[in-house]
Amino acid sequence: MAAPVDPALLRLVPPVRRLIVRTGAFQALSTVLVMARGVLIGTVAATVITRTALADTPPDSVSWLGDSRIMVLLLILCAVVLAHACVAGVARREQSRAVGASVDKLREATLTALGHRDPREVEEEAGRWRHVLSRGMEDFRPYLSQFLPALIAACISTPAALATIAYFDWVSAVFALVTLPLIPVFMILIGTLTAQHTRRRLEVTAGLGQQLADLVGGAPTLRALRRTEQPQANVSLLGERHTAATLGVLRLAFLSSFALEFIATLSVALVAVSIGLRLVAGNIELLPALVVLIIVPEVFNPVRTVGSSYHAAADGMESAQAALHLIAQPQQMRGGYRELTSGGGISVRGLSISGRDGIRPSNLNLQALPGELVVLAGPNGAGKSSVLLALLGQLPDAAVEGSLALPADISYLPPTPSLLPG
Repeated sequence: MAAPVDPALLRLVPPVRRLIVRTGAFQALSTVLVMARGVLIGTVAATVITRTALADTPPDSVSWLGDSRIMVLLLILCAVVLAHACVAGVARREQSRAVGASVDKLREATLTALGHRDPREVEEEAGRWRHVLSRGMEDFRPYLSQFLPALIAACISTPAALATIAYFDWVSAVFALVTLPLIPVFMILIGTLTAQHTRRRLEVTAGLGQQLADLVGGAPTLRALRRTEQPQANVSLLGERHTAATLGVLRLAFLSSFALEFIATLSVALVAVSIGLRLVAGNIELLPALVVLIIVPEVFNPVRTVGSSYHAAADGMESAQAALHLIAQPQQMRGGYRELTSGGGISVRGLSISGRDGIRPSNLNLQALPGELVVLAGPNGAGKSSVLLALLGQLPDAAVEGSLALPADISYLPPTPSLLPG
């Protein structure tokens, strides 16, 4: 996808819009609770440390437990922690339901779109669409369950954490704001390489699936002709290419995770060192220093999670992009060239069908009356299947020339092609 959230996904798959709205609401509430938790922990810790340092009691004394203010803060902290746990649990449950509904809707829309495409084109890319609708849709789940929530968290939690830090210590906020862009820069650089490897893996997987399907269908013939060695070698070669492409994606994912973790750790350490030096110099109080140290990881964690979850969702994003491109295309099959009549029999005059191999058949005339057995014969590629598809109205209008008159109540019975009125 060109953008983190493809507008076509929001337009064509309505459950995704509901997923984003719900995730945003839960993330906003969770962010408020996380910020409150950090402030409460910092306040309690600073108060206890200060009172212990100023008191004459031994260091292991717990006399501060009798302080009503500290006890109230601890009770509020416990309530905030419990509320955050409840919000996280409900959000995870609702997110799981929304993700399932979104994947099902995208798969359903893709199948519907394939049903309105030229069957000959669909058959040529059967392996690719088989992969997209099976493994590709499952690979799309991490995009919805990991990448989108992380992206929403980066848009909500990171600014909120920066604002909270700026309230307590503007110097630390400046340090965090300066180092924060380093993570997206490295994420984009590594993500570009990952996208190339992901496209390559999708092509290899689709090719492998198509060849396996062809071999399974033609296995009896291959055994009869004693020609099983060469197909087996081809499948092994495709398997090796699939393994190499997958390992390449994994190597880049590990490299990306290491780079993001390293940069985030250095950024937090830079803020921590600055606070430590200013504490020694007496330029900052203990309470804001502790609050900043507790909250500053929340500035980098969402952005880092976006980078790491991007690689988990890369395969699914490619499949989803292919599905959305298909869904957005206008329908090809309408069967407007057919004339449905109330009488019996099938009448075809001057039928010509254009395809990949040219016009086959060309200027075909056909008459089939009820009770008659009509055989449509010809060599491979002569257009026999195309004639049946045209009679069923499953070819684009632009591909068919001629007149077709047939009963409205017509049936197609595979695998032996039969057209039966009534």
